[in-house]
Amino acid sequence: RYGDAGDNTNFSNPSPDSLWGVDENGGEISYNLARHTLSHDDVLDLYYNPDDYKSARLSDWTVIREEAFEQRIYNAQLDFTIPASFSKDVSSTFKIGGKFIRTTRENDLDRWYRRVGDETYFDGVRHFIPGKTLSNTNRLLFTDIQNNDYDRGKYFLEETYPFNYAFDIDMVDDFFMLARQGWGPSSVHTEGSVRYDFNGTELFSAGYLMGTFNIGPQVSVIAGGRYEHYNMDYKATNFYTTHPVDGNGKLLDTLNTVDRNDDNFFPNAQVRYKFTEWGDVRLSYSQAISRPDYQAILPNTLFSPGLTSVSGNPKLEPTISNNLDAYVSFYNNEIGLLTIGGFYKKMDNIFFQTNIAFQNIGYYNITFPDSAFWRSQVDPGSPEGITPPTAADVIQTWINNPNPAYIKGLEVEWQTHFWYLPQPLNSLILNANYTRVWSEMDYQQLRNIANYETIIDPITHRPIEVLTGYTTIDTIRTARLLNQGNDILNIALGFDYKGFSGRISFNLQGNVITTVGQRPEDDQFTGNIYRWDFTLKQQLPVKGLSIQLNGVNVFHNVTETYRRFRREEAGQIFDNLSGIRYSPSYFQLNLRYTM
Repeated sequence: RYGDAGDNTNFSNPSPDSLWGVDENGGEISYNLARHTLSHDDVLDLYYNPDDYKSARLSDWTVIREEAFEQRIYNAQLDFTIPASFSKDVSSTFKIGGKFIRTTRENDLDRWYRRVGDETYFDGVRHFIPGKTLSNTNRLLFTDIQNNDYDRGKYFLEETYPFNYAFDIDMVDDFFMLARQGWGPSSVHTEGSVRYDFNGTELFSAGYLMGTFNIGPQVSVIAGGRYEHYNMDYKATNFYTTHPVDGNGKLLDTLNTVDRNDDNFFPNAQVRYKFTEWGDVRLSYSQAISRPDYQAILPNTLFSPGLTSVSGNPKLEPTISNNLDAYVSFYNNEIGLLTIGGFYKKMDNIFFQTNIAFQNIGYYNITFPDSAFWRSQVDPGSPEGITPPTAADVIQTWINNPNPAYIKGLEVEWQTHFWYLPQPLNSLILNANYTRVWSEMDYQQLRNIANYETIIDPITHRPIEVLTGYTTIDTIRTARLLNQGNDILNIALGFDYKGFSGRISFNLQGNVITTVGQRPEDDQFTGNIYRWDFTLKQQLPVKGLSIQLNGVNVFHNVTETYRRFRREEAGQIFDNLSGIRYSPSYFQLNLRYTM
């Protein structure tokens, strides 16, 4: 891969010739200020010089990364079922079992780095372009490696903005591999290589006991519990960046390991009352857990003075959900299965990624080191140790929200087989589900209010205001739960005939909030998200042999992101399109043989 995340290799025009054109007075047009008020469509409609890219040359620096990630999962599971009968009216089934999972992960990254302005950068590729000698003053141009036969760009963003700037992938691969060879043995960037390395093990063991009790023909009770033990043992890196551009720095061999154990018990109970041959009522209580991804809990720290620092959080707690459900179902041959119900969830320790000002780290249960730690580290350039982050320096990490989230909703589902219709309609199958959700959480938010003191300037003898510090206010903002849609609709229509089975499905997820800001206009949310999938399966003449074609997101529907604010003072507040994203379509063809 070329470039670090968010820091890719660039081509730029060192002397752009009025990229956006000139005004009536011959002055170059600039949109530096207007960009705050331009809509998404306005940006796509801007005029630009289509030939500007022809003078774009390789610029800044190049990073080449080779990453070896290895993950191994070992698991075992054992279950027993024990039937029992207490009387002619009371029978039961007991289930007992356990599970064990051991996961090992190791990441080893090597990073090569050179500034394009270094003369040695081009030692291995001087004559890569026929008839041209490359150097730091005669660099590789984008047009040297442009793919002039690329025609898929006309479909970019649903043909609203043609993309004509594709490069020849094979040429680019050859160029950078040869360039790296010319950089010599010292080109391996030790600091940049070690800061992404980690290794560790996760152990998960669980045991459960569950009993099903049938009391007469109408009442059944399911009750039980599950015990889980979780251990994570990871080693990562604590890295102090001394040069943000070159990525130089110092590896600190401390605060980079974690060995943590969690134990949880989850009870559950369900009561079912069959009030007639064609209907029943179900009430249930359960607890569930959602654990953070391992990358969120790694004991890694990257301190970049003046920039955004990054830290994992081994103290991050899993989310525990307490769930109450009530459903009523109706069923017969004509109706199929119709279910109507509601649910309520209380979720503690919701976790998410956020940015925190360094002066506020004491308000959160995170592992980013404090000022005393940094001053205690040996720094050859400073006898007082490493200079700590400033109060306003930003730390990107994961946190648990101290306040619980609440979700409640209503759900209706219908499953049926139209067997009673005339052929071929009697082969149709329908499954439809609609859920209406209401969610709410009080988000902890810290606001830093600047404090000023008026003093007399000793030179001008005039009063001036001097910043003396900040006052932190701990407050909350009530909003919807992140990434939780209010409306969810799933419809699947199937057709089964002899050895053929087909399904086409539609999914709608209502708009979700993706970022909660300190003010409503800082929030980001999506529009409605649509998706179409299909599955086609055919049994072949050979017993046990079948072929299947799956299509996922076949129309690659767009996801639009919005922010709500006014574009002019005292103007109307409306939804402003801030981004669009197209997800790819996937098609899978499988040949399966079942013994």
